[in-house]
Amino acid sequence: LEAEEAAERETEAIEEPDILEKAVAEAEAEISEVPLEKEEATQRETEAIKESDILEKAVAEAEAQISMVPLEAEEAAERETEAIEEPDILEKAVAEAEAEISEVPLEKEEATQRETEAIKESDILEKAVAEAEAQISMVPLEAEEAA
Repeated sequence: LEAEEAAERETEAIEEPDILEKAVAEAEAEISEVPLEKEEATQRETEAIKESDILEKAVAEAEAQISMVPLEAEEAAERETEAIEEPDILEKAVAEAEAEISEVPLEKEEATQRETEAIKESDILEKAVAEAEAQISMVPLEAEEAA
């Protein structure tokens, strides 16, 4: 029994350096991969930082756009109000224009009457001037008769 155990220990002792060498070789292989893994990790970190910067910029732009929304909404509301009021304003302007247009025939008639009156008055004044001139021409004759 002791010989069998000794033989097992001997076998284990013979195999142990191989196992340890294999373990050392695996450890060295892992160690040799570490710089490559570190480089890959650094690249992923750099890419993550760039992506984070891009996302931060996108967030900032989105926040800027969001801050503009109330202003744009206010402007849109003003335009909407103006658009709603515009037909009323235009209808009022049309009504005023139509009222002015309806007054034109009356104004034309009044102007025609004033023109007719002015012509009559001019005729009367021309007659008065002619009479005055006739009287003036009579003054020397009357003065002569009076003398």
